[in-house]
Amino acid sequence: MQTDEYLTLAEAGEILYKEKGSKFFTYAYPLQNQSDVTLFLDQLKEVHPKARHYCYAYVWGHDEPYHRSNDDGEPSGTAGPPILRRIIAAELKNVLVVVVRFFGGTLLGASGLIRAYKKSTDEVLAICPKITKVREATFSITFEYGIMNELLNSLKRMKLEPQNLQMDTAGSLNIDIPNSIADEQIIQLKAYVLDEYLENVSEKTEVPGLTIHKN
Repeated sequence: MQTDEYLTLAEAGEILYKEKGSKFFTYAYPLQNQSDVTLFLDQLKEVHPKARHYCYAYVWGHDEPYHRSNDDGEPSGTAGPPILRRIIAAELKNVLVVVVRFFGGTLLGASGLIRAYKKSTDEVLAICPKITKVREATFSITFEYGIMNELLNSLKRMKLEPQNLQMDTAGSLNIDIPNSIADEQIIQLKAYVLDEYLENVSEKTEVPGLTIHKN
């Protein structure tokens, strides 16, 4: 069953985990988009320019999340995948974890590395506050001034908050609607503005002076 709610990080966090002289600087970030991954990695490479490995994993998306992990020179499967498994086990989405490792002179072996990357990921995720967010669809609405009152009253009736309201040659605003009910809500909005029964309105119904576009 699909849901609009998902668990993510309310804010970033970091910890230092040590194992037999090796240092694992571990960072967790909430992601606003996938391009944040490159941004955060570049920042950490500036903070730790002499590090040996920048291993990471992230989960992005909702119904069918996109997963990616990177061992960054560690033996295959000993760094990125363990990090990824701990993110998934925590049931988090839109989250990146990066572990910056400084070698301490003692080889940890495959099992030791897996344990260290898992442990450091668990510790950083444990200190980060979590938040449940609602996945929403954003719609851009442009309107002629002749129907402005009907539109704003309809939005108020539906408890939808207008955002970025602008007045120019025509009016414009944005609204956010929970993704799973977005199509139904747009049809209801059209019905209210037209003062029509809901059963007489469909997705293809046009409202004179009103344009609705899903971003």
